Amino acid sequence: MRGGRIDRTMETSMSDRALIPSASRRALLLGTVAGAGSLALGVGPAAATGAPALLTGSGGDGGPAPKRRDDRGFPLPDDPDAVPNSKGRAGSGKEQTQRSARGKGSDDGSRTAMSLSGAPNYYAGGFPTLRTGTGFWDTRALQYLLLSAGFKTNWEETYGSSTTSAVRAYQQKVGLPVTGTADPATLEKLTPSTGAGAVSYRVYAIQTLLRKHGYRFFDSSAPDMSTNYGPITTKYVKAFQAGHGIGPATFVGYYTWRTLFAAKSTQPMYPLRQADTGRAQWSNCGPVSAVTLLIYRGITPRGWTWNMDLRTAAVNDFRYRAMGLANTAERDARGTEYPDFQKAFATYGLTTWQGGISDTLADARAGRASIAGGDAYKLPWDNHANGPVSHWMAVLGWDGTYYLAMDPLSTLATNDIHRITESQLRTYASTNPGHPISTAAKNSIMLR
Repeated sequence: MRGGRIDRTMETSMSDRALIPSASRRALLLGTVAGAGSLALGVGPAAATGAPALLTGSGGDGGPAPKRRDDRGFPLPDDPDAVPNSKGRAGSGKEQTQRSARGKGSDDGSRTAMSLSGAPNYYAGGFPTLRTGTGFWDTRALQYLLLSAGFKTNWEETYGSSTTSAVRAYQQKVGLPVTGTADPATLEKLTPSTGAGAVSYRVYAIQTLLRKHGYRFFDSSAPDMSTNYGPITTKYVKAFQAGHGIGPATFVGYYTWRTLFAAKSTQPMYPLRQADTGRAQWSNCGPVSAVTLLIYRGITPRGWTWNMDLRTAAVNDFRYRAMGLANTAERDARGTEYPDFQKAFATYGLTTWQGGISDTLADARAGRASIAGGDAYKLPWDNHANGPVSHWMAVLGWDGTYYLAMDPLSTLATNDIHRITESQLRTYASTNPGHPISTAAKNSIMLR
């Protein structure tokens, strides 16, 4: 936060109680009341009406910790705590066959209108074919999917004879051509829509593929893997969907499954909040945005442990060590400006330049992230601003229609990667009440 008024409810309660009214100002800006159907700009009802806090204890995503693992840390097939074949709330599978575009704000069966060849953030055109020699990540996910269907393998690390035999047996059971190759028809059959509330080996498959795309489980202090499809998996899936032009949902359907199996095409987007990041929490929009930006560029921030609940160490390292700001109550009450970022990013070997919102938009269309300044009160989603307030947020990309933003002032209920229009971003940037006031032409932190 760079200046202005914010809702400080969390300073004493550390919760988001009563911060989203039944018909909030930002919900009305979006043209609907929160919770009354899908919102514009791809903000799903669950994000608008509230979501549970992340659970990152030893048991992973709200479930028990795996008891048996292979040498890479993956739960073994005979883990006694894994309970297969519960699909969760999105278990009907309807959306996996709903493959036509359904417009903005729809669920995983929709497609964001976009040119696949021109947009840096896109979904896969179809399932791949997995065969002998396929590498670790896709093979391990396939093995979990086969396990959920009742077919075990010997846990080989690449697609070999054991996986081939299990695929053949599965194909024979479900009436597909028996080839031993996991072709698109086989993968589609193995991947019904699976969502929040599921307890299934398929959740292991989802988490395995998320790990392939940079969303960490089990590494360092990252959440453990779990057969539970809980709030952590939900958060990662929605961020992955935003990063690939897929409408946000609390489940993995056809478009998400096939994109998870595709090659990694973008870095992970971690939505982080400045609340609860220490004494300087309401001045930490800049450091929080910087941590997210570094992760998106493939750089591990100092102090980062791949656990969103433990973000404070990385945020404070960027503020006090990289920016070199005094760790005092007086300085913690003030935000950060361009020279602070210039100094801090240099410690990561990155060069900055001071641009404006047009530069941010151009870089986002090219797949390059930046940090944009503006008035948090003008953003079209609920956050902790209750009046004009100068702010930094990370703009990570573009899906062909909407820009993808990470707002550190988001509440628990709205803490996702946001979709925002060019017009809304320009309004945000042009009304910045900063200290000193910055023009829209000199209010972005750009990286070379």
